[in-house]
Amino acid sequence: VFQAMAAIPGVSLIQVNHPRDGSGYFAWAQYSPVTDQGQNVENPMLFDFHAIEVKNSLGQPEQFLESFDAQIDEWSRRQPAKVPVLRDFFGMLNAGRTVCAVGDSDAHNRNDGVGYSRNYLRLGTDDPSVLTQDQVVAAVKAQRNTVSNGPFLRVLHDGQDRMGHQEVVAVAANEVVLRVRIEAAPWVAVDRLEIYANGRPLSLMWEDGVLVQDLEAEAGTGLTAPVPDPQSIADAVVRLDADVRLFPQADTWYVFVTRGPGGLEPVGSGGVFAYTNPVYVQVGGGRR
Repeated sequence: VFQAMAAIPGVSLIQVNHPRDGSGYFAWAQYSPVTDQGQNVENPMLFDFHAIEVKNSLGQPEQFLESFDAQIDEWSRRQPAKVPVLRDFFGMLNAGRTVCAVGDSDAHNRNDGVGYSRNYLRLGTDDPSVLTQDQVVAAVKAQRNTVSNGPFLRVLHDGQDRMGHQEVVAVAANEVVLRVRIEAAPWVAVDRLEIYANGRPLSLMWEDGVLVQDLEAEAGTGLTAPVPDPQSIADAVVRLDADVRLFPQADTWYVFVTRGPGGLEPVGSGGVFAYTNPVYVQVGGGRR
């Protein structure tokens, strides 16, 4: 099917939708994000696609710990619908694949949350009249996409937005400071932030208004950081605008996830969340 799609004139982007549903490709191939391999020996897993629909299949931080790997591997074979697609995405990133995570809005039924979740592609212009299909395709292939179901999430380095394999952040030492900004309409509740480094959730703590990777935390603790109450910020739309200090020991990619209680009804549907594609950090000349 991938070969047939790619052979169609004009087709330059292939996306895998609902990969963990009963008819989903990852479920069919029994893909394990732990090993980055399909376990269906009769039907090998192929990776001839550019984007996957992660949408709201985010799991919980505890399901991304090394101690949960055996369970994920078992689910991949016997209960594939239980595997968070975000974990699939991370497995492919760790294998060096530059696939892009996207959210989609399906219209299966009347009043079925059309328009959510949304993809925010960074294209360098806010004038839709000048955009081309090639620009959109290039942004997806470059992983310059933020998925949102309510909040809007940005990650910056030295004042510039950074995301995707074409915008590597180079640092000389084992520390990087990124700026994280979360915005949302006043009626959208946002209360926490998670940061994943090479697929593992980091322990986080607040120190004098800076969010810091806690290197001394007990394993599996502090996996979510509270987002300050909007009442403590002058602009109720801006829920977080703070530096984040991280300590990569080698080349590392980071994905940021924010969530909130409740949902988007009656405007949209589903829970409150947003997440980035990977922010790549190269340490000391790129040793691995």
